[in-house]
Amino acid sequence: MPSTEIDFTPAKDALDNSEVFESDGRCIVSSSQGLLLLDIQGELSLPEEEYPVATPTGCEYISVDKIYKAVKFGHLEFDEINKSRVTLIIGKSQRLLGKIEDLPKPMGVLRVPVSKQDEQNTESVEILDVIYKKLLFDMRPLPIM
Repeated sequence: MPSTEIDFTPAKDALDNSEVFESDGRCIVSSSQGLLLLDIQGELSLPEEEYPVATPTGCEYISVDKIYKAVKFGHLEFDEINKSRVTLIIGKSQRLLGKIEDLPKPMGVLRVPVSKQDEQNTESVEILDVIYKKLLFDMRPLPIM
């Protein structure tokens, strides 16, 4: 069975780092509670067309690491009074109320190097961070008034 080394350095750096942007320009989406898993009980309708790459002014369609296409689908707000409550606003018509919950077991975020089928990968797998909490949106969307 093949094996590889695991590099824990990025996870340690992520736990110690309060900066949003990495030194190479990558953006780390995080909160005051660290990385959070997003759990939406429903379906998101995403565009099927490919859109241009985002500009720093805030386009809704972005390219991540020049590989993956991503869509900005909402705005997340943390309640300042009740720290366990969050609101996700999707578009101009839907508002989801959610809560922050502990995960039953922590989850690791891994960066696995990609190699072609014929090549043997010599890079190590990196553990980038550990997720302890999730944002749970389990109620029907509310209209925005």
